[in-house]
Formats: sequence, structure tokens, C-alpha cells
Amino acid sequence: MKDSERHRHAIDLLATAGIPESALIEHELNSDFVRLMVIDEASIDTLQLNKQLENGTMLSIPLNDNQKDTLKRVMALYEGEMSLKEDFKNRFISKAREFPNLMKVMDWWDANTTFFELTIVGKILANANANKCDARIPIVVN
Repeated sequence: MKDSERHRHAIDLLATAGIPESALIEHELNSDFVRLMVIDEASIDTLQLNKQLENGTMLSIPLNDNQKDTLKRVMALYEGEMSLKEDFKNRFISKAREFPNLMKVMDWWDANTTFFELTIVGKILANANANKCDARIPIVVN
């Protein structure tokens, strides 16, 4: 939660590791909270810090091991909060139900009793389509 002891601790951890506070952004589902600008813990290993030089040149600098560990520790600050996870899950479902096409998919999913596994091609297509709808969604293939 913003301005909580945990939030201040997260900011201190980031500052100590040389990571700007802007790595924490307002949570889209609850403006009382912030979150790291990462998809998941695994994506931390590929992050880079962008720094603008006086001449306007932008540098992308890979995170060092200490910075990666710091981001993982910040993520872990809220990892055990099951009530928060449940609240955000419910908020996400409510938000998703505001979109008619997503509602159709959710209804289909709930009615579907067959289980299947996504192939890498399916994951790529899903990610590309999501990115097409919202360019802020990074293109990631695992």
C-alpha cells in the first residue's frame, strides 16, 4: 500500500541499489497500491536501466546482480499476502468482464470441461494479439 512501512522499505531498497523510484508504478487495479514494472520474477533478469546523457544520448545499462536481487526482494515483500492476491484477482476478473469479447471468452472457458495445453505458437499469437490491443504489454515468449 502506498505510504506504508513496506512501501517506504521498498523505496529504500531501490535507492540503495541505484534503481529509480519510478520502477514502482501505480497499480492499474487499485490506485492505493504500487507495483514493479515487471511481468514476473523471471523477467527481472533481462531488465535494463535507461540513462540519458547530457548530449541527449540514451544508454541502456543491464542490471547488475545486486540490482536484480533487490528487485526480487521488493517483489517478495508482498508475495505471502494471500488476501491481496485474492482481492487483485477479483478486481481483474471484474475489469475483464467490462469487455464484451473477454466476457465471451470467460463464459466459454467456464463452460469448457476439456483441458488443453498451449503450444509455443499459441503463446506467441496470444502475446502478439495482446500487444496489438495495448502496446504497453511487452512482447515476451517463454
